[in-house]
Amino acid sequence: MRPWEIGVLSAQDRRIADPLIAGLQSVLSSPVGDNAPYAGFFPGDALSQHAHIPGRPNVILELRQDLIADPAGQTEWAHRLAPHLAAARANANL
Repeated sequence: MRPWEIGVLSAQDRRIADPLIAGLQSVLSSPVGDNAPYAGFFPGDALSQHAHIPGRPNVILELRQDLIADPAGQTEWAHRLAPHLAAARANANL
């Protein structure tokens, strides 16, 4: 099992990734994966075409599937992530 509950995957533009990682790390007891278990940039994929090339800030979130396997876990993580996503967006000055 991975040592982290969530990974934040990003490419070169870290305007959302850095504040999101900092916010999550401040409330989670496990580490936050930074481009773990893999990098958030795959040349030619949909994200590359629709976010990276036009310069839109973006991240991919990788959650351990056992944590969101049922509706209760999904709801818990939605509520847990929402304020941190909003804060990361605000801190990125978008």
